[in-house]
Amino acid sequence: QTRCRLLCLDEPFTGLDRNLAEELGELVRSEAEQSGTAAILVTHQLADAQAFAPRLALLERGMMVQMGDPRELVLAPASPVAAELVGYRGRLHRGQQLMLVHPELARPLPGPEGAELSGRVLAVRPRGGRLELELEAGGGWEGRFQSHVDEAPSPGQQAWFRGGTAIFQVGEGGDGAG
Repeated sequence: QTRCRLLCLDEPFTGLDRNLAEELGELVRSEAEQSGTAAILVTHQLADAQAFAPRLALLERGMMVQMGDPRELVLAPASPVAAELVGYRGRLHRGQQLMLVHPELARPLPGPEGAELSGRVLAVRPRGGRLELELEAGGGWEGRFQSHVDEAPSPGQQAWFRGGTAIFQVGEGGDGAG
């Protein structure tokens, strides 16, 4: 019987429908774990990587930008590049600061109390079972960001959010971790 010590997978589930990809990913992960086979999964799909491995390495142009627990990479990105790789968008600027906003993690609030970020609603679009807000940042921040919500204010209204942001210092040579 032949035994594999290392399984290298390069985008193996990309061409499959979502349900089949999840089922096959779980089967491969389970088989590798049970057999003691080390596995490397290369993917552009964060959800696939998080479901497959207990540790992830984020790569940008062949260089590792952050490694760690799959959930912690999303909750505490170490740099703007790492943040963008795990789903943060909406580059907002204020002086020497750069804020990136994760549309799934920015939680809406009913009013300004406790808000970390605010914005004027520019557009509301369906996004699966939720709504995607396109917002113009307020509070001294310049730029646009998105948030996925269950109930949306009307275009032109102000909205407030808590969480889902990562702030970095901007160096003279570009974006730097802060």
